[in-house]
Amino acid sequence: MSQEPSQSPRVPPRPESDAGPAPSPTGTGSPEGTPWYRARATLVLGAWLVALLAVGYKLLAAPGFPPEVATLILLFPFGLARILGLNPMGNSLGVGVVFFAAWVNYVLLTIVLFFVPHGRAFRALYVVLLVLLALNVAGCHMM
Repeated sequence: MSQEPSQSPRVPPRPESDAGPAPSPTGTGSPEGTPWYRARATLVLGAWLVALLAVGYKLLAAPGFPPEVATLILLFPFGLARILGLNPMGNSLGVGVVFFAAWVNYVLLTIVLFFVPHGRAFRALYVVLLVLLALNVAGCHMM
């Protein structure tokens, strides 16, 4: 008696249709429901939260919500300018350019991190965000 190797049943390929991409494991049909998207959101938003807390921990310990916290959050990118040797408080044009460029940089990088496929690209961009945030926090403490 010879035994034949057991063959697993073949699953036919899914026919292509105009219905769009396959639904996500959570059944929502969007990447927001996938575990990787939730992990990515946790990493990115967690990095921002840690950076903002590292800059404003003294103000956050004050009773109530002092108005300085809102100002501190708005002026957050000036720490990066300080590390780069720029004086963002020097002239009004420089303040505007540094402020706008830094916030655009942070917003675009954060948005890209939510949509870049996972893997090397995400890890590389996430490290860039972490380094920029760390330099920014250090610059804020130098001011």
